[in-house]
Amino acid sequence: MNTRLIKRVLVCFVLAFAGRSFGYVTNEWNNATGDCKWSTAGNWSLGVVPNAGDVVACVAQSDDKPINVDVAGVSILRFALTGDGQIVFEGQPIKLTGKYVESGDSTIRMTSGNTKALFRNEVEFAPTDTSCGVWMSSSAYLTFAAPVKVTGDNKVFNLHNSPISTGTEDRSKSSKIYFLSSLTGLGATYRPQKAYCNYVYFYGPVKLKAFYNGAAWVNPWIFLYSKDNEFTNPSILLNYSDSLVYAGAEGAFPTNLVLSWPNDGSIGGATANYGNYYASYNLGNFNQTVDRIAGARTADVAANTYGAAIHSSAAATSPDAVLPVTLTLRGTQDAETYAIVEDSVSVVWDPVGDFTQTFSARASRTCGSLVVRRGTLRLAGTSKFANAQAVRVAAGATFDLQSTQASALKS
Repeated sequence: MNTRLIKRVLVCFVLAFAGRSFGYVTNEWNNATGDCKWSTAGNWSLGVVPNAGDVVACVAQSDDKPINVDVAGVSILRFALTGDGQIVFEGQPIKLTGKYVESGDSTIRMTSGNTKALFRNEVEFAPTDTSCGVWMSSSAYLTFAAPVKVTGDNKVFNLHNSPISTGTEDRSKSSKIYFLSSLTGLGATYRPQKAYCNYVYFYGPVKLKAFYNGAAWVNPWIFLYSKDNEFTNPSILLNYSDSLVYAGAEGAFPTNLVLSWPNDGSIGGATANYGNYYASYNLGNFNQTVDRIAGARTADVAANTYGAAIHSSAAATSPDAVLPVTLTLRGTQDAETYAIVEDSVSVVWDPVGDFTQTFSARASRTCGSLVVRRGTLRLAGTSKFANAQAVRVAAGATFDLQSTQASALKS
């Protein structure tokens, strides 16, 4: 009997068992057989198909052949994607159970700025922790072509890219994430994390518990192109310099949405030191109906003429391509805001009851109209709509001009 061989096998068995007992193992895709099948053991560095709890590492290959997930029920801990080029997955759905770790081993981690990953198959984020998500290097691209879902209650779905360079905005080098189909997680909250100058495009419906666009040190641009978005918690809170939510279709903003900026300088439990500078909603030259406008801290908006604003333009990068649009507010309660309305946006206050929408400060430059169909629309404090084309008030409704500015309205 070859005792040396037996000892070697035993040592390998113990090491493998210890690796699975005390932490994850990394299994790297190499497509050594050339058949591109996930189920082929010879295509993996460990000589076995990845197990639940494993990390799957993929390096972009020059031939760009898709990885065919040809078996059902695939579940792993997380992906580590790197290399110059594209990594493509297709076939059966994949479940990811790993958590989000800031600047660390997140559910999907892309560590190279030249990596372009494409999932043609469905992806399920099912974290055993409270959070999951994506951590990306600058300039990386990630596309989900099939539905994505986040399962479990009270989960946080994070999207993050590392800074391009501290203190420097260079959107030409921004990372980009594309959801070409739906993102669903009615027990989940979407939240960018320190996403310095990145873009996230939602072409399919987004159906989540809540949708936050900001935390400390965040200025992502979010694009909503579906008219079937749903947020159980109706607020998209805008925070930090230059963050943006853009409507790419009429009705892209859900009707229960509250356009808001945090009053207390915090969002989702994270303190925001720089508040609302330049943070804005862009109606995208499409009429939108939402609930009301709220928030925006006075300390921040007073420091910046263009902060905490509602715009309308054909594209976020083309502020001059402006058409007249209508923002209808179907208020379900009183609301007060320090935000301003710009471009050619007409504001229609049409609440479900006798409620009041108040603009409390700053000069809105919109050349649209103010329309009051029900309840009360109030201009208070130093608020101005000096360029508004008209003020129309229906019978039984009230326009309450309490502004201290002599030229609050066009003469």
